[in-house]
Amino acid sequence: MAFSYHCLWPFQIKGRVLSVPSKTPGQTIIDTAREEGCFAIVMGTRNRSKLQKAIMGSVSDHVIKHADTPVIVVRKKREKTPENDKK
Repeated sequence: MAFSYHCLWPFQIKGRVLSVPSKTPGQTIIDTAREEGCFAIVMGTRNRSKLQKAIMGSVSDHVIKHADTPVIVVRKKREKTPENDKK
């Protein structure tokens, strides 16, 4: 398990970013959060389509449904393009 310490600026929240290789990432995230005594799980999303999620599944969906602690899912801000403006 690799980790680094971060300060979530500007809120002065101290936290760690953990990297845990696994074949079952959703369950590993939940288990690691439990072992570490985390008060919340913060994770990103890839913005997959509904069809892609249905076929491949979603790690964030699994964590949201099965975690004992609160889960915060953050998505990357879309770049402004003429195509995105139409949506």
